[in-house]
Amino acid sequence: MAINNIIGLVIGDKTREWTILSRDKAHWSISASERVDVVLSVSEDIGRESSPVEEIPDQLKKTINRFSSYITLACPVKMVLLRVIEIPLVSEDELDGVVRLQADKFSPFPSEVMVISYEIIEKLEDKMRVLIACAKEESINEFTAALRNCGIMPHRIDVDILAKWHLLKTKGKIATAGREFIIIFSNDALEIIVHDNGVPFMFRYLDLTGYEAGTESPENYISEEIQRIMLAAEMERGLTETSSMIIYPDKENNTLIDVFNKTFSCEIKVGDAGDLRDISTGVALRSAYADRYYINLVPHHWQTTALAYLFKKRVITASVIMFVIWLLLMVVVFGGIAINKWRLTALNNEAAKLSGPANEVRAVRRKVWTMKKYLNNNFSALEYLREICELLPAGIELSQFSYRKGESLRISGSAQNVEQVYDFRRKMDRSPLLKENTLGGTSLDSRRGAYLFEMDVKLPGEEQL
Repeated sequence: MAINNIIGLVIGDKTREWTILSRDKAHWSISASERVDVVLSVSEDIGRESSPVEEIPDQLKKTINRFSSYITLACPVKMVLLRVIEIPLVSEDELDGVVRLQADKFSPFPSEVMVISYEIIEKLEDKMRVLIACAKEESINEFTAALRNCGIMPHRIDVDILAKWHLLKTKGKIATAGREFIIIFSNDALEIIVHDNGVPFMFRYLDLTGYEAGTESPENYISEEIQRIMLAAEMERGLTETSSMIIYPDKENNTLIDVFNKTFSCEIKVGDAGDLRDISTGVALRSAYADRYYINLVPHHWQTTALAYLFKKRVITASVIMFVIWLLLMVVVFGGIAINKWRLTALNNEAAKLSGPANEVRAVRRKVWTMKKYLNNNFSALEYLREICELLPAGIELSQFSYRKGESLRISGSAQNVEQVYDFRRKMDRSPLLKENTLGGTSLDSRRGAYLFEMDVKLPGEEQL
């Protein structure tokens, strides 16, 4: 089934952001985009900030109800383990098993409580690079509870850092050659993407809320953590001739830039935070142009429940349609019968009213017909006899002339041969009075040596007089 609308949805700690993509043939375009700030309230029982009970804005509910859309939700990267692995080329049937085996190696939780998904980043001649995403099913359920309580069931759950990577790549903001470290500041955390020549191989999340103030400056703490990540990248992929770093700060931080310039020898740039402002667009675009294999952290039992719900909905819809069709048929059948009975009764009543006058008219017409029949000499017996005598060929003798005015005329006779009978018949056909005649057949009278025949002539009715 073709998808014509995609809603990319991002639920942040204090914001709700969504973008609607609409399809025009093979091209996708942004038809709407909105961002709503959520005001946090102070919980009286524990004395801390918490989201209000109504976490989903009314604007979003109306948007989803108005559009028949494919909903893609981005979950925070802090909920997900992301690893890029290299494996030999395997068939499609084997790929899922290989991915789950690799996920068991780096995941701290058993696979039974995890949602595991993957997408292929790059295929080479003898190997492939696959991005694996793992998240606890319990965390996914808690994160989406507010949406599902409103009756909104996401079709796909993506990761926000992958949407950010897609946005930067689409806008041409990443280095096309060499190794680049992309550092994104977001809500007291660092999101780090490392790629070689435009192909990502490392995604990391660094929570800064656990930093202990006083031991060292925040800038030095961040610098040391990034050094460890750079060392891990070198151990995993080796050294590279050129490397660079681009920082997307959430606010102006010149001190951090100064520390980075002193600590790292690579080129350091500061990106435009506006490039990452429309994350929901990246979420929607990843679904619009996704290949067959893509990250989808929707728990399996959701899909089973959704299919069961869809089947139930279809059964109910089919039942309602069948009942409506049956009801319409009953209305048509019994309604038609009732209408016909009513019309028949009305016609019988009308006929009963008209029968008296109609009989009177018929009686008058019969009298008129009788008078016409006996007063009109054009169709008298003498006229018919005269016409027959004029047409009678030589060799034919009439033996009977039976005339009943306005009803019938029968003649019979004998002829020396059959051709004389047929010639007589043809002459009668050309006569205005005798043109509607029927030859009853001929028979040979062996005693007399003659052919006997009979003819019936149709006389004009009432309408011809």
